[in-house]
Amino acid sequence: MESALSDLKLEQETTIVFNEAEPLAQIWSASRSFQRRMEKAGIPPTKTAPRERGALSAWYEVPRKWIRVRPPIVKQITEEQRKNMSERARVRFARIRVAKQSNSLHESGENTRSEE
Repeated sequence: MESALSDLKLEQETTIVFNEAEPLAQIWSASRSFQRRMEKAGIPPTKTAPRERGALSAWYEVPRKWIRVRPPIVKQITEEQRKNMSERARVRFARIRVAKQSNSLHESGENTRSEE
């Protein structure tokens, strides 16, 4: 079963094609998650086609300038910065915890008074 699932995942690919002569990039995708992202961005497919197992392929055209490769941002912090951040979080969450406890005690106190 796991092999069949991984085969399905392998088939959910996306291909981006562009060149220096044309202003648009062509995108073909069999990935439903990519298609949802395009839909959410308001980019309709230029063409769709059914695939096996009820899946759908979609073709898109977007300006070539939209194609970007962004490596992840890795923020380097010093040990001192990490300790300061940790202390601020500890103080902040302690305040939140106290406020929640105070609210729950206050609410339970109101309920017992209204019953009397």
